[in-house]
Formats: sequence, structure tokens, C-alpha cells
Amino acid sequence: MEQLIPANDNTVAQGFFTFSTNREVLTDSHRLALLQTLLAATDTQSLINDFFQELQCWLAIESVELISAESSVRSGRPRPSLRYLDFPCEESTQSECSLRYGVLEPLSVWQRSLLGVLHETVRLPLQHMLQQERLKHLARRDHLTGLGNRAHFDDSINTFMHRAERDGKAFGLLVLDLDKFKQINDTHGHCEGDTVLVALASAIRVSLRGTDQAFRLGGDEFCCLVDDDKAATLESVAERIRHNMQSQPILSKHKLTCSIGFSLLSDDDDARRLLHRADKALYREKHR
Repeated sequence: MEQLIPANDNTVAQGFFTFSTNREVLTDSHRLALLQTLLAATDTQSLINDFFQELQCWLAIESVELISAESSVRSGRPRPSLRYLDFPCEESTQSECSLRYGVLEPLSVWQRSLLGVLHETVRLPLQHMLQQERLKHLARRDHLTGLGNRAHFDDSINTFMHRAERDGKAFGLLVLDLDKFKQINDTHGHCEGDTVLVALASAIRVSLRGTDQAFRLGGDEFCCLVDDDKAATLESVAERIRHNMQSQPILSKHKLTCSIGFSLLSDDDDARRLLHRADKALYREKHR
């Protein structure tokens, strides 16, 4: 939105400083202290929260929101009456990452200059944090299917276990693999096999609810953490997977089916026992 700027404002912006004859000065010591605070943040949300608190010490900023391809993180309260100013987080004019500042009233020249200095202070720590989170995301993803990998599964099942201990909220584990997948690789090659795995991952993904999670453990072995403690719910998920497999042309082409086993968390369980019981159920399903 176009911002109104007062015609006369006795302000000078130079380098790392914002000078004014009748306003506070944002000095290099202020910026250094802010930079140290931002660099100490452990994740993007805490970084944005810390930055928003600092903004409110200097300007009447009502909200700040990170807008990027990966995520949207906000601090403050957006309102319909707010005006918004977007500042890119990267030097490129094609940047897909920006910070959106919400204000009630148009900023003066001095205020916009000060906001620009504060924005430059947060920009590099934010870029670093986003890069770290991108790398962490890639390290936890199966590169072929886009599902979580084994490391992500191990972390996630431990998180589910800790939540169950704390809140008493149980969950289920579903494991599956394709029947006769080896014949696809042997007969049609590994490229065809990879396409089959991607299609199966898609069928699994659309079969889950928002709080469930899917992973590829390796080869044609997949599993799902189902955020429910009822056997009927896991059976419904299994049926949806089988149904959605029929909508994948390459799976239908090869007439592929899958075997599925599941287990529910019990009081004396750990992750290893839970996975072992699900594997045994899968084995029984495959050989019955």
C-alpha cells in the first residue's frame, strides 16, 4: 500500500546510524545488542518474536510477518485496519522471502529510515536461520518421495512417545510394503521402480489426516504414525491407502498391492517394541 510521507522531516540516515535533531539515535551499540539477541534465537519463530519486541521499543509496529516459500511466521496481531510494508529478506529483487510490517498510521521519513536500519539488522540472522532450517528439513526428508526419512521417523516416534508419557495420549504405528516390488525392478528397471515408489508415497500422503505423519524407511518399506489410539482408525487409514493406490496409474498398470500391519501403543511399550509388533503384523498379513 502506498504510504504517506510528511513533506518536512529533519532527518539524516547514514551508514549504520539514524540521526535526528529531535529523536533518539539507533547507535551501533543498540544494533550490536539486537544482533546478539537475534543470533541467540533457536528457531525462526523465536527470532521473529525477539525482533518484534525490539521493534516496539522504537516504532509503533503492530505486527511483523515472515513470508517465504517454506513458511509463514508471525508475531503481533494483524488487524483489517493495518497498513503493510514489505521489505525483502534477500538482496535479489526476485526474492521470495520478505518481512511484512503492519502499522496503523503512515510512517514518517524518519520512521521509515529507522525501520530500514532495523530491518537490515535482522536480515542476515534471519537468512542464516532460514538456511539452517532448509538444511535440517532436507536432512530429514527422503530425497525420492519427499516423505520423512528414517532419522525423521526416529525423532518423531520419540516425540509421540514423550507426549504419551506426559499427556496419556496414545497413538498407532502402521507399516507397509509393496507386494512383489522386486519383480518391478528386475523386469522393468530401477527407474520404473522409483516411479512406483513415488506413486505409492502420493497414495499414502493423501490417505492421512493433518496430525498423522508418513515416512519411507528404505526400499519399499513405509510407515505412518497415526495420531489416534483406536484400531478402527488405523484400519480406516489402511483401507484409504489401498483405495488411493488404485488411483495411481502406474500402480494400477502393474496391478500392485501392498501388505499393511499396525500396532497400538500400550503402557509398557517403547519405540522398538511398538515397531516390532507392527512388523510382525505385516509379516502375518503378507503370508496369510
